[in-house]
Amino acid sequence: MPKNSDELLLTSLARKASTDGSGRTLREAQHLTLREVAEALQTSAASLSRWETGRNSPKGWRAVMYGSAIAAWLAVAEAERG
Repeated sequence: MPKNSDELLLTSLARKASTDGSGRTLREAQHLTLREVAEALQTSAASLSRWETGRNSPKGWRAVMYGSAIAAWLAVAEAERG
């Protein structure tokens, strides 16, 4: 459960990415494998794959961490667009 507005925003970002497929697109744009990101989030590659395909969504602190990763990837994508 998110504890503050920042965590709530990151959780929302993670869950949105789980419904529209943007998480996978952003991860691949950063040349990161499913396994690498799953290990960083302390989850299985299968779970991350389910998040990326919309079959499930991250919960709790993993949603916050996944949202944080997505926010960082979005920032990098924006910087690359210049």
